[in-house]
Amino acid sequence: MLFNRDVKTTLPALHFTDPDHSQVPGKLCHQRHTQKQHYDRHAKVLHQSAINDMIRLRHPSGGWSNMAMVLRQVSPRSYIVKSDDGMLLQRIQRDLLKVPPHQPVFPTLDLQDAIMRHPGTPAVGAQLDVKTSVSMPTQEVYPNQTCIQPSEIVNMGLIQSLLSVLYLCIKLTVCSIVVTALQLKKK
Repeated sequence: MLFNRDVKTTLPALHFTDPDHSQVPGKLCHQRHTQKQHYDRHAKVLHQSAINDMIRLRHPSGGWSNMAMVLRQVSPRSYIVKSDDGMLLQRIQRDLLKVPPHQPVFPTLDLQDAIMRHPGTPAVGAQLDVKTSVSMPTQEVYPNQTCIQPSEIVNMGLIQSLLSVLYLCIKLTVCSIVVTALQLKKK
């Protein structure tokens, strides 16, 4: 052994048994199934875009662009879209954000009607002079996000409906405050 010399005594040796390979495929299948469950825990189903859907495109910087329209589907998750500046682009489904359809404007409720319908109203026909105003917050510019100017929004109906809902919530809040104040004044 050492320096090419023969060993005169017998050396102890460990006899290896062949490993049991019959359980290996089952363990691999179980391991793959467990890994798939862990991976799928945070997976989401992507929405399917139809032709002529209005969408937004993801910027490489992380924000979303202006409006675009789906022209055709190239493969199950790839689409040809036309951006608002006229460019034809091919994008995968993950980089498309579907824009919700137009929602109708919610009907507004008159403040005095709301006060008269409240069960704790002290006098029928009482005239209350309550004025509410809604101011829009100033737009802050963040370096990693694309700011969309109001003039760039194609569908203003959604904003109008949100503002009318906000106005209605403010009116109802003021109504409940006035009624509570009148009830406290009465006591």
